Amino acid sequence: MRNAKLAINTKKTNQYDMLSKPSFWGRGRGKIPETLYVTVLVLIPSRALTRHHQNFILLTRERLPEFPRFPIFLEDDIETEISSLPIKDALAVSESDLEALTTFTLRVFRDIFHKIYERQPEMMPYWLAPGMTLPTNSQENLDPRCAIDWTTLAFVQENDELVWSEDKPAEFLADRFVFDNWDGRYRYFTLGVDSALRPSDPPPSFLPRRRYMDDILNYCLSLFKNARKRFLETCNWNQPVVRAELVRLRRNLLDKMTDQERAVETRCVICPEPLKISAVS
Repeated sequence: MRNAKLAINTKKTNQYDMLSKPSFWGRGRGKIPETLYVTVLVLIPSRALTRHHQNFILLTRERLPEFPRFPIFLEDDIETEISSLPIKDALAVSESDLEALTTFTLRVFRDIFHKIYERQPEMMPYWLAPGMTLPTNSQENLDPRCAIDWTTLAFVQENDELVWSEDKPAEFLADRFVFDNWDGRYRYFTLGVDSALRPSDPPPSFLPRRRYMDDILNYCLSLFKNARKRFLETCNWNQPVVRAELVRLRRNLLDKMTDQERAVETRCVICPEPLKISAVS
């Protein structure tokens, strides 16, 4: 009821100091940072997750406090505790370090969240990075450079995406994160090639209906009309069909899945050519 007590309406919004987010995230913006502070985010699942996971790194212009542990709910509502560990010493970042961190951060937003931002490192309030497995003792006093997986950062910087071609072995298409470049609803974890299916086969009966149900290749293609026609005329109709898991469109991991989210059919079959294979593992 605070707005009502202040009598705020659309004509009086300029009469009060308003803050859309904590001022912490605005400090230092407009300048290229020379040092960043590393906070390690550790996932501690209550039981084993289906896929391998590793620490995640949040880099900020100023040091974050250590937050209390809190749970998120992954996969089939597996309660996973998040522990944050701020490393005491600042990380000195070179121009090449910042380039790699910026590329990875923007790639995560593009590939996973279907959001594209202008590349302006001087305006970014934080950066993301993959983390290494850390020893359990004296983590706070670790060298912050040792907490970051620089090998993965370099790989993502050098590869905008992974490109499938006919000469690639079937194993290339297993255990990948794949996304639809034109429709943010469709993101997948690949399981492996299904040699019993071809792109020209009708979609399996368990798949939810989409606009184009002629065959599997049409099913996983989001282009419209002329662009769709051009693609289908030049694409490879002998490409493999891949079994995959559709990633649910969840934005709130702090709660268990809703009935609507749980009802989503996650089994899927896709073709690699209409989609993009992310360099983010």
